[in-house]
Amino acid sequence: MKNNLYIFIGISAFWLIFFLSIGLLNMGLHLDLEGYALFSIYFDNGQSIGHDMNVVWQALRANMIAPVGISYDLITCKLFGEKVQVARWGYLLIGILSSFLLFLVGRKMKFSIVLSLLFPAIAFLGQQFSVWYSIDNQEPIGLLFMSLSLYLTSLTDGKKGLLFDFLAILAGLCMSLSKETFILMLPALVVFKFYISHTNTQNTIKTSILKSLLFATSLFIIFILEISYILFVMKGTGRGYAGVSGTLGIAAYLKNFFYLFLVNDVYFYALTGALLTGFATGGNFFENIKKFVIKNFILLALVLGIVIPQVIVYARTGWLPRYYLPCFVGISLFLVIVLNYLQSASTGIYKLFLILLVFYIGLEITPKISDNPDQTFRHARNHATFADNTEQLIASIVSKSKPNSLILIVTNPVENILQPKALSEYLQNFFHRTNIKHLSVNMPYKRFANYKERQIAIPNDFGEIKDKSSIEHIVVMPYWDMLFIYETKSWFDPTKYDRYAFWELVHYVRKEDKSMGE
Repeated sequence: MKNNLYIFIGISAFWLIFFLSIGLLNMGLHLDLEGYALFSIYFDNGQSIGHDMNVVWQALRANMIAPVGISYDLITCKLFGEKVQVARWGYLLIGILSSFLLFLVGRKMKFSIVLSLLFPAIAFLGQQFSVWYSIDNQEPIGLLFMSLSLYLTSLTDGKKGLLFDFLAILAGLCMSLSKETFILMLPALVVFKFYISHTNTQNTIKTSILKSLLFATSLFIIFILEISYILFVMKGTGRGYAGVSGTLGIAAYLKNFFYLFLVNDVYFYALTGALLTGFATGGNFFENIKKFVIKNFILLALVLGIVIPQVIVYARTGWLPRYYLPCFVGISLFLVIVLNYLQSASTGIYKLFLILLVFYIGLEITPKISDNPDQTFRHARNHATFADNTEQLIASIVSKSKPNSLILIVTNPVENILQPKALSEYLQNFFHRTNIKHLSVNMPYKRFANYKERQIAIPNDFGEIKDKSSIEHIVVMPYWDMLFIYETKSWFDPTKYDRYAFWELVHYVRKEDKSMGE
């Protein structure tokens, strides 16, 4: 118990130092916070949280089944508004608790302290770490309830088994209602329950199945009800970027599975682990692999139960960094299982593989050690830098404008559909700048197949401005400043505007309109 307290303090210190060293806790608004921007309309609107939650649920229930995750995002935005620095402390706390709970799960699975610490480290560090500072993703709250459900399940073999069964099922329900992809974790929880019952209490397979029956039945009922909701209420559409598609062949799913192993160089570590396992005890390579599989059969089934459903559901669009969770919990578990096996099979090879994985973690968290933009530290630092640019841009607009000032936002919605929408929402809902129009510059090439849909996603209401000289502020999204100047030379004279640049975010202010904002 005392050791666990020290571990909790250590994990907390690591997260806090890492966040502070990157500047994540001081980070303000970011133009890629799509969900936060959408919910900004409910900030300071005079309505109760319960009222707004009902409004949001009525609007979204036909498109998603994630009331827990959406409610957390809504409450965060409603309480903190533009002061997102406060909200980030909540995500930091969720990250700490999730990591500690996974550590405790590892200990309950009889992994060593070192391997139990590696479990959350490998699961969370990498491209997928972005979910912890984007603050508009449902993955963190889903991971918290997933970790809690796994930990509570690991306690169900004791005297208060029924109580922990109930609490684990409740946590599993909250997990599945955090984001739709976590629904697919419910069968994996059943496998884990069987593993705990069979391994920790040395029950026979039959006894373990009987002891897991009530738990499994409850989770499968939840699973069937939620899948039925997706199929018959949402009609299988949902958010659009995930789901099983009848138009995809088996090759697409296999491709998505193997592409997963390119992320964070997983293929290298997984292949190395398999090779080391095969040669760990000498003798026949395939016999060694067979022994490993037989000894860890249930845990390997748990790994596949976590990974395979996620691979299938994201085959339609492929992977994005936040989609790697909860999948990477399964990847991490596999690597820890290999290490745990090697620890008893060959101490030397175990130490070699352990050093390799610790080296990987070091590469991910050490500043200025890699030119890879997807490295955990570098990606987070770039995100924080752009948030600083966003804050400077918004401060420039607010300080140099009045509530009724005409603001033109220039973008190419085909290339960037989120940032102009976010900026519009921030200015209107947090800073009461409501006189906003949009201009879409021409696209030099058609990169996206759905470019027509993206073009109409941003209102191109520039034509409503009869007198172009009345435009007091022009905000140009990244990379489009030169094209904007070229396309608007018939009416836009740069000499009549002061230009302020915050990296690639450009703010033009009409020279005769420098009055202070209210």
